[in-house]
Amino acid sequence: MIRCHLSSPVALRVATGFSWRFAGLVCETAGRSSRYCPTTARGDVHPGVRHIVRQAGEAPRGRDLLGLMNVDVAFVGADKDRLKKSLGGSLDPTEIAELIAAVGAQQMLDQATGKVMLTSLTELRAHAVFLLLKLGLPEKDLETVAATTFKIPTSSARRLIEISFARFDSDLQPVIQQAAKATLAGADKGEGGKVIEWKILASSALIRKWIQRQLDGTSYENPRRPGRGSMMTLSDRTYQYLKKCAA
Repeated sequence: MIRCHLSSPVALRVATGFSWRFAGLVCETAGRSSRYCPTTARGDVHPGVRHIVRQAGEAPRGRDLLGLMNVDVAFVGADKDRLKKSLGGSLDPTEIAELIAAVGAQQMLDQATGKVMLTSLTELRAHAVFLLLKLGLPEKDLETVAATTFKIPTSSARRLIEISFARFDSDLQPVIQQAAKATLAGADKGEGGKVIEWKILASSALIRKWIQRQLDGTSYENPRRPGRGSMMTLSDRTYQYLKKCAA
């Protein structure tokens, strides 16, 4: 059983389990923490999460839960097995199911309240991709989860991600920038004579586009890529510049 809480942005007291919140969305995971936890621009756990966790031992008192709706979604063993098979075994099906349930509930509520106007299937899916990222799904897993959720080929999932990124560009920039920062932090340093180079694994098209966007119109050297792979080689000058952009 998955329980999602949709709430107005008020102080909440949660009796049991570990909960996380983003923009008024709370998801309780029945006593175990989820890795999809919202963070600040610096990568720290969002202060609202610490507040809720500190209050976890308090019992709710009547209307202390003002604005809170409990939504229970059945997630039986057969569902878990099917999702696990679709994901290919690389991701935890329960965690992904929690995230998908939260995205679906938030999206429907956003439409009902007029927060968003989604008039086509593509817009609906692009908004769901946006919520997946905003709720903490790592960008490297986005193609897999989008393809699994909408039952589309990976190539179609990539195009959908591009559409989502174009439409929600300003909202997603902090998320992508944080992912780029982590990618650059994991670079391997290689020295060829006196030349210092850095190799990074940019597995996501979003990260590669972010890098290219920072370099467009500058005098910094573009990354070298062997074929169409995810590995990039950066000059030390370009690498240091990109680190400043991602800081």
